[in-house]
Amino acid sequence: MQQAKTLTPTSESVEVGLKMVKNASIFQERGVYFIRHYKTIIFAFNTESGLCEANWNCSQTSNRQIRNAISFFNIADDNIVDVSDGSKWAYSGEFSY
Repeated sequence: MQQAKTLTPTSESVEVGLKMVKNASIFQERGVYFIRHYKTIIFAFNTESGLCEANWNCSQTSNRQIRNAISFFNIADDNIVDVSDGSKWAYSGEFSY
């Protein structure tokens, strides 16, 4: 019986397949993919461990980018850690209070 292979995204496949929102960029360091939206890291995904950190509620657009990445990398909900500081819409000009 042949063992199923685990597919790890390459930098090229990520750049081609992951939909990015305006002013978001992705980069990889030591097997971890990071997404920066404006000046804030909103997403980190370790391809070896499968763990993901998401900085939710910086803005609605950032949340959309995080959801795009979670879907693209097919990350299970129980592998996602919310690392937001609790201040909702902290970086959005539209929702600043």
